Amino acid sequence: MTRDYAKKRPPAKARKRKSGSHLLLWLFTLVLFAAFTAGLVYLGKFQHQARLHHAQKIAAKHAAPKPTLTKPTPQIKSAIPAQFDFYTILPQKKANNVIPEYEIEIAIAKDFATADRLKAELLLLGFEVTAVPVKVSGKLNYRVTVGPYDTKEGAKADQVRLQQNKYHTILKKIK
Repeated sequence: MTRDYAKKRPPAKARKRKSGSHLLLWLFTLVLFAAFTAGLVYLGKFQHQARLHHAQKIAAKHAAPKPTLTKPTPQIKSAIPAQFDFYTILPQKKANNVIPEYEIEIAIAKDFATADRLKAELLLLGFEVTAVPVKVSGKLNYRVTVGPYDTKEGAKADQVRLQQNKYHTILKKIK
């Protein structure tokens, strides 16, 4: 009987060596790719720093020269007590003996976050705002008010300004 040597399979040891060489090739390719990527990242940072340095050089070249300043000689100040405005403003406010009568109610919020957000919006518009916790139907809510005002005319003027900013308001007399 004749043998067919053309279809003979290689031994098992030879096949394992061949797959091991593929693993080594893949590992080498991965390392090479990682090094290439790291190099690109490094070059990108280096180019950014070079551009920044170049822009600083151009800005320094076109900037006006700074005059040299001489330091003034320090003078010894006499012991003058510090003057604070609130020491003079607070007694003036109390001296008026005017009890505020009006306030403008903006909203009653169900949670503190909503009341605080509304308070911040109104503070940015320049109003004096308070958010006071109140119980409504046994639940804790927060009443957001603007004021207090000494006169009804002052309250009406701010109420018009609030309505121009699309806030619904209620003018209330303080009890």
